[in-house]
Order: sequence, then structure tokens, then C-alpha cells
Amino acid sequence: MNIPGRRPKTVDQFGESHNIGRSTVYEEKKRGRLKFTKVGRKSLIYPEDEDAWRELCRADEPNASDEKRLLEEVVVAEDVRDVIDIAKSFAKAIAKLPARKRDDLVERFSDLCAERTPNK
Repeated sequence: MNIPGRRPKTVDQFGESHNIGRSTVYEEKKRGRLKFTKVGRKSLIYPEDEDAWRELCRADEPNASDEKRLLEEVVVAEDVRDVIDIAKSFAKAIAKLPARKRDDLVERFSDLCAERTPNK
């Protein structure tokens, strides 16, 4: 389907428009989240495939309430095994994110934990 006014993008154009590198674009394709269409030697990403990818990213991205809930669970956990279970849930929640977003979220989560941890 052709969307008027929007043209297919090459891998480089797609990466530039979403501020991600080529390797991340290919990683998204490998995961099955982004569809490419080969035209000769070029890989093109059509607007409808770009829109579908954006929706997947929005659906997979943890929101602020998820962060707060996980943080509260860590703070009130009394047993080390509980903390380990929470950490596993957190790892699963962010596993599908691109590396840069995942690293940013882990850093933010660590900062929040450090702020909430009482000083000894």
C-alpha cells in the first residue's frame, strides 16, 4: 500500500530518522519486528512497515508506572530471593528494547534505587 507523500526509506535513512544505527535496524529485522523489502540490492522500509514497527516499540516500552512498581517492590522486599525475582522480571521487561534504551532504563532504575536506599 502506498501512502501519499511518504516514500520508502533505505536502511540508512530509516536509522537516521529514528536516531538508531544500521546494526540496530538489522537487529530489529532479525527479531522480526521490522519488515524490509528487497528491491535489487537495496533494502527498503515502506511507510506502513515503519508505522507497524513504531507501534511495536510503543507496546514493548515499559512505562513510568512499571518502573515505579518495580522500584517499590525492591525497596519493600525483605528477602534476597524476592529481589532476585524482581530483577529477573525487570530483565524480561526490558530485554526487547534496543540496547541504548535498555541501558538508559537500567541506569535510571539504578539511580532511583540509590536515591531510595537509606544511607548507613
